[in-house]
Amino acid sequence: MIERQRNLAPALFAAFAFAVLSSSAPAQTPRVRDSVGIRIVENSSRTKASIAFTLGATPNVDIGGLEDDPDKEFLRNSSIPQLTRLSDGRVAVADKNRIQFFDNLGKRLRIAGRSGGGPGEFQGIAGLCRIHGDTVLASDFQNRRFSVLDQKGEYRSLTTFPVGNFSDSQFCLNDGTIMALQYLPRNAQGESGFRINHLNRAGAIMNEIAVIKNPPADPVVNPKSSFVTGSENVYYGNGAEQEFRVFSAQGKLVSIVRTADKLEPITRNDLEDMSSGAGRAGSKTAGSSAGGGSPAPVSHAKTLPTYDRILIDMSERVWMQDFEPDIKTQAEGWTAFDRTGKLLGRIVIPVGATKEKRQTVVHFGKDEVFVKRPDDDGATHYTAYPILSKK
Repeated sequence: MIERQRNLAPALFAAFAFAVLSSSAPAQTPRVRDSVGIRIVENSSRTKASIAFTLGATPNVDIGGLEDDPDKEFLRNSSIPQLTRLSDGRVAVADKNRIQFFDNLGKRLRIAGRSGGGPGEFQGIAGLCRIHGDTVLASDFQNRRFSVLDQKGEYRSLTTFPVGNFSDSQFCLNDGTIMALQYLPRNAQGESGFRINHLNRAGAIMNEIAVIKNPPADPVVNPKSSFVTGSENVYYGNGAEQEFRVFSAQGKLVSIVRTADKLEPITRNDLEDMSSGAGRAGSKTAGSSAGGGSPAPVSHAKTLPTYDRILIDMSERVWMQDFEPDIKTQAEGWTAFDRTGKLLGRIVIPVGATKEKRQTVVHFGKDEVFVKRPDDDGATHYTAYPILSKK
């Protein structure tokens, strides 16, 4: 990496380190009840919870930037960045058709994979995760299979998904089995959805975990669905409700975690912001500019999505991202829940206002968050900032 390009933008993060995007209501003890063997956890308001975490101004590690060999640089237009920390501090970053490994100081150790359909080759890595022994699994959406790399990053094997199945994001369970998704065709009522399957390392379906119905389709407002794994459980949420659900790998609905936030009605300005955001809320509709005389986009939705996505960190805390209809928002609010579903508090993460400088939260690790960000030359970095508990 060329040292002069290691622009960490510390001032931007320091400026937001103690920012508050919500009121300072402390998190309350949730109400927990049992409903036919399902644990229901009812928290106070998420959006009104206090800021319990801040970002450290000094990064734990910064990876990427301009290189003497441009072929080693990260892709600048990677739409589905995937990253994971290994137990010894190394970092694995998926870059479409290869996986780059770095030590805990950001020094590149090796590059695994290349474009293609053979062993050790990839066409489109959509998921990356680690299991025991720092074995890394990479899901290739285009080739419809997943590959296994050992703790040194060397290719070991590949397994083809059952027909119609695929995995993305964080899809491994600690025992080495995996979560796979299967699209379901529309039924007579026009409803569609997913089947969540539990697969062994040989690619065989062990059991069905859950069947999920999609929210009603809308030309502008389509809440995102999140499917992510923890050590033993699968977490699902779609932003249509103020909740997420936790399933065991064996297919039992273990708990439903809710917050007391109200649904927010959609305004004309919201619709224009989402449409002009070119897919910010799942829209494929060409947007109209504000004040340009074009009619507001037509939407059947009555309320905004409740949240954007959920991610799981190495302590199995759930991090829920606020939904923001305006893509010009310069900071994202995230709310943390512990593994029992208790709301812990919020953090504010700066992301930048312009497309050229916009940052993306990629991964929550052990008391840190990785963001994908461009530097002044447009080269891609993956930078980890420590997450500190606010006293």
